Amino acid sequence: METFRIEAIIEAAETKSLSKAAQKFQYTPSAFSHLLKTFEKEFGVTIFKRTSQGVELTESGKELYPRFTELVEAEKKLSLALAELARKDKNTLKLIAYSSVWQNSLSRIVKEFQQLYPHIGIDISISSNAANSNVKIINNEADIIFATDVGLKNNIGTFVPLYRDLFYVIAPLGYSEQSEINREELYDSKFIITEMEYLKDYFDYSRFKNPVRFNSDNGVDIINMVENNFGITILPSLFLNKAKDRVQIISLNPKLSRTIGYAYDSMNVTPALNLFLKHLKKHFN
Repeated sequence: METFRIEAIIEAAETKSLSKAAQKFQYTPSAFSHLLKTFEKEFGVTIFKRTSQGVELTESGKELYPRFTELVEAEKKLSLALAELARKDKNTLKLIAYSSVWQNSLSRIVKEFQQLYPHIGIDISISSNAANSNVKIINNEADIIFATDVGLKNNIGTFVPLYRDLFYVIAPLGYSEQSEINREELYDSKFIITEMEYLKDYFDYSRFKNPVRFNSDNGVDIINMVENNFGITILPSLFLNKAKDRVQIISLNPKLSRTIGYAYDSMNVTPALNLFLKHLKKHFN
């Protein structure tokens, strides 16, 4: 059972407020409501009833509340035991990530983990080639890889999806007044064909009338190409957070997205990796 859900329910019971619990655990109100309904449906019990002051535990909820707190305490003790094992074994968490994933979300999560478990060493590698990373998992040179579903499709371990990352058209500033560009229009443009994943399946390269081939999947370099008027192309949104003042970003139709996730060998989970997987679950509910 995922105890972060239980912790959120305990917080709601103690504050008598679903909104306060949602805020503390970084849920939207609708997401927290969905979490609660899913939990109640899963176990066939109603936990809360609404009152004029907020919410309070039902009779069933009151019976379960001591078990909830016991479960959370047991989870904390388990985490402490794992942390002690990691300390004794001088565990190091070996992590590989795409640069765009690292820069936009993962670095903050790893930093929090490091603050919680300062005795666990962290070995971070930034890569653009998930296929090579797979070999490192096989050879025990990496514990966990953060990449895309395509990049990890041949991975031997468990793949866990985290979120969808939409692609957008990027063009020189002032390129178009359109809020959306259709794929068919791109075939008539000066399009930059890159090594970015997904493009080969989305486009028919033979239909481009005046393409520029750029043999790279480096987002920074691709944005520089567009900024310097070599043409237009498409990139996932994770690359574009710091590019809004440099290029025009336009919605793409039909939509194209990639799935960001992580892979690891579920048959070879070290104490350090176990703790990190628990930490990840608290961020990606």
